[in-house]
Amino acid sequence: MTRRNEAFKDAINLLDRGECDRAIKIFEQIVQNEPNGLDAKFNLALCYMIKIGIDLQEEEPYILKDLIDEEVYAIRALPLLKAILKERVEDEEVEEMIEGTKK
Repeated sequence: MTRRNEAFKDAINLLDRGECDRAIKIFEQIVQNEPNGLDAKFNLALCYMIKIGIDLQEEEPYILKDLIDEEVYAIRALPLLKAILKERVEDEEVEEMIEGTKK
């Protein structure tokens, strides 16, 4: 298994355990090293969405205490999601996440 695959797997495991801050650091490094890697971009955007309180299973986002953090993560997630949407045209999950950044 390559280092990239190990790092990706580690980040996914962290994300699954709810350790978004640690997963974000790994996904950011993967995206920096592989700018065309859609899976890492998607999961990084997902981490950002979780940080701003978007639960894709719920119809409405819950409100975080700190609006500034919410805005920062929305700003970080949006370009990643738009890049993914260029490759995965009409991906409903990505479109929902983009809409979630606007709330």
